[in-house]
Amino acid sequence: MNDSGPKLHQVLYGGLGGHVAVAMAIVDGLPNFRHRMLFYGIDLPADDTLEQCRRRGIEFSFVQKDAGLDLKALASVYDDLVAWDSPFTIMHSLTALPAAICREDAQHKVLVVDHTSPAAKSRNEWLASQIAALTIRLVFLTPEGRDALLARFGRLVSRVTIPQVIPNGVDTTFYSPQIKPVRRDVFRVTMMARFCKERDFLGLVKAIELLKKRRPEHNIELILAGDGRTRLEVETYVKRRGIDSIVKLPGQLNEAEVLSLLRETDVYVQWSLADSLSTSVMQAMACAVPVIATKIPGMGHLVEDQVTGFLLPRTTSALIEGLESLANQKALRKRFGQNGRVRVERRFSHLNMAHAYLVAFENA
Repeated sequence: MNDSGPKLHQVLYGGLGGHVAVAMAIVDGLPNFRHRMLFYGIDLPADDTLEQCRRRGIEFSFVQKDAGLDLKALASVYDDLVAWDSPFTIMHSLTALPAAICREDAQHKVLVVDHTSPAAKSRNEWLASQIAALTIRLVFLTPEGRDALLARFGRLVSRVTIPQVIPNGVDTTFYSPQIKPVRRDVFRVTMMARFCKERDFLGLVKAIELLKKRRPEHNIELILAGDGRTRLEVETYVKRRGIDSIVKLPGQLNEAEVLSLLRETDVYVQWSLADSLSTSVMQAMACAVPVIATKIPGMGHLVEDQVTGFLLPRTTSALIEGLESLANQKALRKRFGQNGRVRVERRFSHLNMAHAYLVAFENA
């Protein structure tokens, strides 16, 4: 890290790995800046997250909050912003919005990033987005997210500074294909995400179970990486059905483990009810892995149907058909993977994302 460069302060909700990956990619894309991260949330940041900070020479701190509105914690976030006195702040969580509003002035520019898919937002989250759009600079990951908010404003639209759209990005030098792929007898399917009601891990498990029954000759393995509220439900189903030999749940992976897993993956699946701009999908595509994803708003920005993978309706039959098609066609998997790698390099690299944030600050 450059000890004499301009300062950039990032605020992240502590328990969300996808936000961490994005924040680290911004750091890697702006090597001439002095970086600091503030982790704010109910959960402590993972050990690997702190190790990534140390490895990059990033200063960091943590503010733990209680569930719901915690004014004391918000005051601590504001104190941290004041103490480090950075002219630029990126806040990856609307939960600390009051601190951002208080900090924003001519000398301290704050961008608040709305990472949540419109389909997954609660009423309180919509309210926070509306307040942010009226009081501070708001950034969306996709045009769909921005347009959904503007549509809800009605007569207030003319008073709003139109939010910017800055897609997430990944470090395509780190997330890259295996130079010499290892030959394996197993067909490996992977999904990496937070276990929550918006991610249909159980639907993916059931599809794999049915595929194995229909095609017992397929040596198939499903890896579900991550942690969260619905993981226990998935684990219980896997054990009850006796399919733990083909379905593995390794938990939260560190950065090196994510790269290793993706390089050993034949097909990445993002089986979601709602998603904004999945970092895991970007990482898989950067590693030249073909992707199967649900056809939901926003996913088409990443996955180009029949070019980098399949965009499918969220039905078991469609998923099984897509998996079987890729299992039987190695050349198709290779073509989709190569196309995905090119797409991420051109549109979703960490350098593109970092440049877009610099431009946003300059124009603020």
